[in-house]
Amino acid sequence: MLYVTTTEKNDAYTAARTYFEDRGPDGGLFVPRQFPVFSAEELSALVKESFGERIAKILNMFFSTKLTGWDIDSGIGRCPVKAATMSHRILLLELWQNLDGSYEKLEKILAEKIRNDGNTEQRVSSWLRIAIRIALVFASFAELVRSKALDWETTVDVSVTSGDLSGIMTLWYARQMGFPVDNIICSCNENCALWDLLNHGELKTDIQTLHTTTPLADVGLPAELERLIYGTFGWDGAKEFLHVCRNKGLYVPPAEEFDRLRKGLFSAVVSRSRVDVLISSVYRTNSYLIGPYTALAYGGLTDYRAKTGESRTALILAQRSPAQDAAVVAEAMGMTEEQLLTQLR
Repeated sequence: MLYVTTTEKNDAYTAARTYFEDRGPDGGLFVPRQFPVFSAEELSALVKESFGERIAKILNMFFSTKLTGWDIDSGIGRCPVKAATMSHRILLLELWQNLDGSYEKLEKILAEKIRNDGNTEQRVSSWLRIAIRIALVFASFAELVRSKALDWETTVDVSVTSGDLSGIMTLWYARQMGFPVDNIICSCNENCALWDLLNHGELKTDIQTLHTTTPLADVGLPAELERLIYGTFGWDGAKEFLHVCRNKGLYVPPAEEFDRLRKGLFSAVVSRSRVDVLISSVYRTNSYLIGPYTALAYGGLTDYRAKTGESRTALILAQRSPAQDAAVVAEAMGMTEEQLLTQLR
Protein backbone atom coordinates (compact mmCIF):
# COMPACT_ATOMS: atom_id res chain seq x y z
CA MET A 1 0.00 0.00 0.00
CA LEU A 2 1.24 3.48 -0.88
CA TYR A 3 0.78 6.57 1.25
CA VAL A 4 0.34 10.27 0.60
CA THR A 5 0.07 13.07 3.15
CA THR A 6 -2.79 15.30 4.21
CA THR A 7 -1.27 18.25 2.35
CA GLU A 8 0.35 16.76 -0.77
CA LYS A 9 -1.32 14.42 -3.25
CA ASN A 10 1.43 14.15 -5.87
CA ASP A 11 4.15 12.43 -3.83
CA ALA A 12 3.73 8.82 -2.73
CA TYR A 13 5.57 6.93 0.02
CA THR A 14 5.99 3.29 1.00
CA ALA A 15 4.43 1.96 4.19
CA ALA A 16 7.87 1.73 5.82
CA ARG A 17 8.05 5.53 5.81
CA THR A 18 5.13 5.62 8.26
CA TYR A 19 6.80 3.34 10.82
CA PHE A 20 8.76 6.05 12.63
CA GLU A 21 7.50 9.35 11.26
CA ASP A 22 4.12 11.01 11.66
CA ARG A 23 4.57 13.53 8.86
CA GLY A 24 6.03 13.67 5.38
CA PRO A 25 8.57 16.24 4.12
CA ASP A 26 5.73 18.65 3.28
CA GLY A 27 4.51 18.67 6.89
CA GLY A 28 1.29 16.70 6.37
CA LEU A 29 0.32 13.52 8.21
CA PHE A 30 0.72 10.21 6.37
CA VAL A 31 -2.52 8.62 5.13
CA PRO A 32 -3.16 5.65 2.79
CA ARG A 33 -3.65 6.71 -0.79
CA GLN A 34 -6.70 4.44 -0.88
CA PHE A 35 -8.44 2.52 1.88
CA PRO A 36 -9.40 -1.12 1.36
CA VAL A 37 -13.12 -1.90 1.60
CA PHE A 38 -14.33 -5.27 2.87
CA SER A 39 -17.11 -7.02 0.98
CA ALA A 40 -19.87 -8.89 2.83
CA GLU A 41 -18.14 -12.15 1.96
CA GLU A 42 -14.80 -10.95 3.32
CA LEU A 43 -16.39 -9.83 6.58
CA SER A 44 -18.03 -13.22 6.96
CA ALA A 45 -14.68 -14.89 6.34
CA LEU A 46 -13.12 -12.94 9.23
CA VAL A 47 -15.49 -14.69 11.64
CA LYS A 48 -14.07 -18.08 10.68
CA GLU A 49 -10.49 -17.02 11.39
CA SER A 50 -8.68 -16.80 14.71
CA PHE A 51 -8.21 -13.45 16.44
CA GLY A 52 -4.54 -13.37 15.47
CA GLU A 53 -5.27 -14.26 11.84
CA ARG A 54 -7.71 -11.35 11.58
CA ILE A 55 -5.16 -8.91 13.01
CA ALA A 56 -2.45 -10.20 10.69
CA LYS A 57 -4.66 -9.98 7.61
CA ILE A 58 -5.58 -6.33 8.18
CA LEU A 59 -2.09 -5.22 9.16
CA ASN A 60 -0.67 -6.96 6.08
CA MET A 61 -3.08 -4.96 3.93
CA PHE A 62 -1.82 -1.67 5.35
CA PHE A 63 1.89 -2.44 5.57
CA SER A 64 2.64 -5.18 3.01
CA THR A 65 4.07 -7.29 5.82
CA LYS A 66 3.84 -11.08 5.97
CA LEU A 67 2.54 -11.51 9.48
CA THR A 68 0.76 -14.72 10.41
CA GLY A 69 -1.80 -15.50 13.05
CA TRP A 70 0.94 -17.25 15.02
CA ASP A 71 3.10 -14.09 14.94
CA ILE A 72 0.26 -12.13 16.52
CA ASP A 73 -0.82 -14.81 19.01
CA SER A 74 2.75 -15.27 20.24
CA GLY A 75 2.96 -11.57 21.01
CA ILE A 76 -0.43 -10.68 22.48
CA GLY A 77 -2.12 -14.00 23.25
CA ARG A 78 -4.98 -15.78 21.53
CA CYS A 79 -7.66 -13.23 22.42
CA PRO A 80 -6.45 -10.15 24.35
CA VAL A 81 -9.86 -8.51 24.20
CA LYS A 82 -12.86 -9.43 26.33
CA ALA A 83 -16.45 -8.24 26.10
CA ALA A 84 -18.57 -7.35 29.11
CA THR A 85 -22.34 -7.10 28.75
CA MET A 86 -23.86 -4.05 30.44
CA SER A 87 -27.47 -3.00 30.88
CA HIS A 88 -29.36 -1.00 28.23
CA ARG A 89 -27.82 -2.86 25.26
CA ILE A 90 -24.26 -1.75 25.94
CA LEU A 91 -21.22 -3.93 25.28
CA LEU A 92 -17.89 -2.98 26.79
CA LEU A 93 -14.80 -4.11 24.89
CA GLU A 94 -11.83 -4.43 27.24
CA LEU A 95 -8.75 -3.82 25.11
CA TRP A 96 -6.46 -4.03 28.14
CA GLN A 97 -6.52 -7.75 28.88
CA ASN A 98 -2.78 -8.24 29.44
CA LEU A 99 -0.39 -8.27 32.38
CA ASP A 100 0.03 -4.48 32.26
CA GLY A 101 -3.73 -3.85 32.30
CA SER A 102 -3.27 -1.26 29.57
CA TYR A 103 -3.92 -1.14 25.84
CA GLU A 104 -0.63 0.70 25.38
CA LYS A 105 1.38 -2.49 25.95
CA LEU A 106 -0.61 -4.38 23.33
CA GLU A 107 -0.14 -1.51 20.88
CA LYS A 108 3.63 -1.47 21.35
CA ILE A 109 3.90 -5.23 20.80
CA LEU A 110 1.92 -5.07 17.57
CA ALA A 111 3.93 -2.07 16.36
CA GLU A 112 7.12 -4.06 16.94
CA LYS A 113 5.68 -6.94 14.91
CA ILE A 114 5.01 -4.56 12.01
CA ARG A 115 8.45 -2.92 12.16
CA ASN A 116 10.18 -6.24 12.98
CA ASP A 117 12.87 -4.36 14.91
CA GLY A 118 12.68 -6.18 18.24
CA ASN A 119 12.04 -2.95 20.13
CA THR A 120 8.77 -2.80 22.03
CA GLU A 121 9.79 0.50 23.69
CA GLN A 122 10.06 2.42 20.40
CA ARG A 123 7.56 5.25 20.06
CA VAL A 124 4.54 4.20 17.99
CA SER A 125 3.91 6.56 15.07
CA SER A 126 0.49 8.14 14.68
CA TRP A 127 -0.49 6.08 11.63
CA LEU A 128 0.67 2.80 13.19
CA ARG A 129 -1.51 3.62 16.20
CA ILE A 130 -4.60 4.06 14.04
CA ALA A 131 -3.94 1.05 11.80
CA ILE A 132 -3.43 -1.23 14.81
CA ARG A 133 -6.70 -0.05 16.33
CA ILE A 134 -8.54 -0.61 13.06
CA ALA A 135 -7.30 -4.20 13.03
CA LEU A 136 -8.36 -4.69 16.65
CA VAL A 137 -11.80 -3.18 16.07
CA PHE A 138 -12.53 -5.54 13.18
CA ALA A 139 -11.05 -8.55 14.98
CA SER A 140 -13.05 -7.84 18.15
CA PHE A 141 -16.32 -7.30 16.30
CA ALA A 142 -15.81 -10.53 14.38
CA GLU A 143 -15.43 -12.29 17.73
CA LEU A 144 -18.78 -10.83 18.83
CA VAL A 145 -20.35 -12.01 15.57
CA ARG A 146 -18.93 -15.48 16.15
CA SER A 147 -20.57 -15.56 19.60
CA LYS A 148 -23.90 -14.42 18.07
CA ALA A 149 -23.88 -11.24 20.18
CA LEU A 150 -23.87 -9.05 17.03
CA ASP A 151 -23.92 -9.41 13.27
CA TRP A 152 -22.33 -7.57 10.37
CA GLU A 153 -25.67 -6.43 8.94
CA THR A 154 -26.81 -4.45 12.01
CA THR A 155 -25.12 -1.15 12.76
CA VAL A 156 -24.00 -0.15 16.26
CA ASP A 157 -23.01 3.11 17.91
CA VAL A 158 -19.52 3.31 19.40
CA SER A 159 -18.33 5.62 22.16
CA VAL A 160 -14.69 6.52 22.77
CA THR A 161 -12.83 9.21 24.68
CA SER A 162 -11.72 12.09 22.50
CA GLY A 163 -8.13 12.88 23.52
CA ASP A 164 -5.97 13.29 20.40
CA LEU A 165 -8.83 11.82 18.28
CA SER A 166 -6.87 8.69 17.30
CA GLY A 167 -9.67 6.47 18.62
CA ILE A 168 -12.27 8.52 16.79
CA MET A 169 -10.36 8.46 13.51
CA THR A 170 -9.90 4.70 13.92
CA LEU A 171 -13.67 4.27 13.82
CA TRP A 172 -14.09 6.91 11.11
CA TYR A 173 -11.74 4.99 8.81
CA ALA A 174 -13.11 1.60 9.85
CA ARG A 175 -16.59 2.75 8.83
CA GLN A 176 -15.26 3.53 5.35
CA MET A 177 -13.84 0.02 5.20
CA GLY A 178 -17.15 -1.66 6.02
CA PHE A 179 -17.29 -1.67 9.82
CA PRO A 180 -20.99 -1.38 10.78
CA VAL A 181 -20.81 1.73 12.97
CA ASP A 182 -23.62 4.26 12.73
CA ASN A 183 -22.63 7.11 15.04
CA ILE A 184 -19.26 7.68 16.68
CA ILE A 185 -19.69 9.30 20.08
CA CYS A 186 -16.74 11.53 20.90
CA SER A 187 -16.64 11.83 24.69
CA CYS A 188 -14.64 14.81 25.96
CA ASN A 189 -13.67 15.92 29.44
CA GLU A 190 -13.43 19.64 30.18
CA ASN A 191 -10.98 19.93 27.25
CA CYS A 192 -13.71 20.11 24.64
CA ALA A 193 -12.33 21.65 21.45
CA LEU A 194 -14.02 19.01 19.33
CA TRP A 195 -17.39 19.77 20.97
CA ASP A 196 -16.97 23.44 20.05
CA LEU A 197 -16.17 22.55 16.45
CA LEU A 198 -19.03 20.10 15.94
CA ASN A 199 -21.64 22.15 17.80
CA HIS A 200 -20.62 25.77 17.19
CA GLY A 201 -18.82 25.44 13.87
CA GLU A 202 -15.63 27.06 15.10
CA LEU A 203 -12.43 26.07 16.83
CA LYS A 204 -9.91 28.16 18.74
CA THR A 205 -6.46 26.85 17.88
CA ASP A 206 -4.67 28.56 20.79
CA ILE A 207 -6.53 26.62 23.48
CA GLN A 208 -5.05 26.28 26.96
CA THR A 209 -5.21 22.72 28.28
CA LEU A 210 -7.08 22.13 31.51
CA HIS A 211 -5.73 19.48 33.90
CA THR A 212 -8.23 16.83 34.98
CA THR A 213 -8.32 13.35 36.49
CA THR A 214 -8.34 11.93 32.95
CA PRO A 215 -5.02 13.39 31.74
CA LEU A 216 -4.83 11.24 28.60
CA ALA A 217 -7.86 13.18 27.38
CA ASP A 218 -6.39 16.54 28.43
CA VAL A 219 -5.77 17.72 24.87
CA GLY A 220 -6.26 21.29 23.75
CA LEU A 221 -5.96 21.00 19.97
CA PRO A 222 -6.32 17.30 18.98
CA ALA A 223 -3.43 16.18 16.77
CA GLU A 224 -5.58 13.82 14.71
CA LEU A 225 -8.19 16.48 13.91
CA GLU A 226 -6.09 17.21 10.82
CA ARG A 227 -7.00 13.76 9.47
CA LEU A 228 -10.71 14.45 9.93
CA ILE A 229 -10.40 17.80 8.14
CA TYR A 230 -8.47 16.16 5.31
CA GLY A 231 -10.91 13.25 5.06
CA THR A 232 -13.81 15.69 4.79
CA PHE A 233 -12.43 18.63 2.83
CA GLY A 234 -9.40 17.17 1.03
CA TRP A 235 -5.88 18.52 0.61
CA ASP A 236 -6.86 22.17 0.26
CA GLY A 237 -9.00 21.98 3.38
CA ALA A 238 -6.16 20.44 5.39
CA LYS A 239 -3.74 23.11 4.21
CA GLU A 240 -6.15 25.84 5.27
CA PHE A 241 -6.63 24.20 8.67
CA LEU A 242 -2.86 23.95 9.25
CA HIS A 243 -2.39 27.56 8.18
CA VAL A 244 -4.92 28.69 10.80
CA CYS A 245 -3.26 26.50 13.44
CA ARG A 246 0.20 27.90 12.75
CA ASN A 247 -1.16 31.41 13.20
CA LYS A 248 -3.16 30.41 16.30
CA GLY A 249 -6.32 31.75 14.71
CA LEU A 250 -9.97 30.76 14.74
CA TYR A 251 -10.75 27.85 12.43
CA VAL A 252 -14.17 27.92 10.78
CA PRO A 253 -15.01 25.08 8.35
CA PRO A 254 -16.75 25.91 5.06
CA ALA A 255 -20.38 26.69 5.96
CA GLU A 256 -21.83 24.88 2.95
CA GLU A 257 -20.01 21.67 3.90
CA PHE A 258 -20.27 21.84 7.69
CA ASP A 259 -22.87 19.08 7.84
CA ARG A 260 -20.47 16.72 6.06
CA LEU A 261 -17.92 17.25 8.83
CA ARG A 262 -20.45 16.39 11.54
CA LYS A 263 -22.05 13.44 9.76
CA GLY A 264 -21.94 10.33 11.91
CA LEU A 265 -20.23 12.15 14.79
CA PHE A 266 -21.69 13.19 18.13
CA SER A 267 -19.70 15.05 20.76
CA ALA A 268 -20.45 15.21 24.49
CA VAL A 269 -18.71 16.81 27.45
CA VAL A 270 -18.52 14.81 30.68
CA SER A 271 -17.29 16.64 33.78
CA ARG A 272 -15.04 15.27 36.54
CA SER A 273 -17.96 15.15 38.98
CA ARG A 274 -20.03 13.10 36.51
CA VAL A 275 -17.14 10.70 35.97
CA ASP A 276 -17.07 9.97 39.71
CA VAL A 277 -20.84 9.47 39.82
CA LEU A 278 -20.78 7.15 36.80
CA ILE A 279 -18.05 4.94 38.26
CA SER A 280 -20.18 4.25 41.34
CA SER A 281 -23.54 4.10 39.55
CA VAL A 282 -22.32 1.63 36.90
CA TYR A 283 -21.06 -0.59 39.70
CA ARG A 284 -24.42 -0.42 41.47
CA THR A 285 -26.42 -1.28 38.34
CA ASN A 286 -24.03 -3.73 36.68
CA SER A 287 -21.73 -5.00 39.47
CA TYR A 288 -18.87 -3.95 37.22
CA LEU A 289 -15.99 -1.60 38.02
CA ILE A 290 -14.96 0.90 35.36
CA GLY A 291 -12.10 3.37 35.26
CA PRO A 292 -12.42 7.13 34.65
CA TYR A 293 -11.78 6.93 30.90
CA THR A 294 -14.42 4.25 30.46
CA ALA A 295 -16.77 6.37 32.58
CA LEU A 296 -16.06 9.28 30.24
CA ALA A 297 -17.11 7.20 27.23
CA TYR A 298 -20.13 5.84 29.13
CA GLY A 299 -21.27 9.36 29.99
CA GLY A 300 -20.91 10.48 26.38
CA LEU A 301 -23.03 7.55 25.25
CA THR A 302 -25.81 8.32 27.75
CA ASP A 303 -25.83 11.97 26.63
CA TYR A 304 -26.12 10.87 23.00
CA ARG A 305 -29.02 8.57 23.77
CA ALA A 306 -30.80 11.21 25.88
CA LYS A 307 -30.53 13.78 23.09
CA THR A 308 -31.38 11.53 20.14
CA GLY A 309 -33.67 8.93 21.70
CA GLU A 310 -31.56 6.22 20.05
CA SER A 311 -31.36 2.86 21.79
CA ARG A 312 -29.56 0.57 19.32
CA THR A 313 -26.77 -1.63 20.64
CA ALA A 314 -23.68 0.38 21.50
CA LEU A 315 -20.04 -0.47 22.07
CA ILE A 316 -17.67 1.27 24.46
CA LEU A 317 -13.95 0.83 23.84
CA ALA A 318 -12.16 0.55 27.20
CA GLN A 319 -8.38 0.88 27.01
CA ARG A 320 -7.31 0.77 30.68
CA SER A 321 -8.01 -1.47 33.62
CA PRO A 322 -9.55 0.35 36.60
CA ALA A 323 -6.39 -0.68 38.47
CA GLN A 324 -4.40 1.73 36.29
CA ASP A 325 -6.33 4.63 37.80
CA ALA A 326 -6.87 3.15 41.24
CA ALA A 327 -6.73 6.46 43.15
CA VAL A 328 -9.55 8.01 41.11
CA VAL A 329 -11.71 4.87 41.14
CA ALA A 330 -11.21 4.27 44.88
CA GLU A 331 -12.24 7.84 45.70
CA ALA A 332 -15.36 7.56 43.54
CA MET A 333 -16.25 4.25 45.19
CA GLY A 334 -15.60 5.49 48.73
CA MET A 335 -12.93 2.89 49.51
CA THR A 336 -9.17 2.71 49.88
CA GLU A 337 -6.89 1.82 46.99
CA GLU A 338 -5.96 -1.40 48.79
CA GLN A 339 -9.63 -2.38 49.06
CA LEU A 340 -10.16 -1.60 45.38
CA LEU A 341 -7.17 -3.62 44.20
CA THR A 342 -8.27 -6.54 46.38
CA GLN A 343 -11.72 -6.41 44.79
CA LEU A 344 -10.23 -6.36 41.29
CA ARG A 345 -8.11 -9.46 41.84
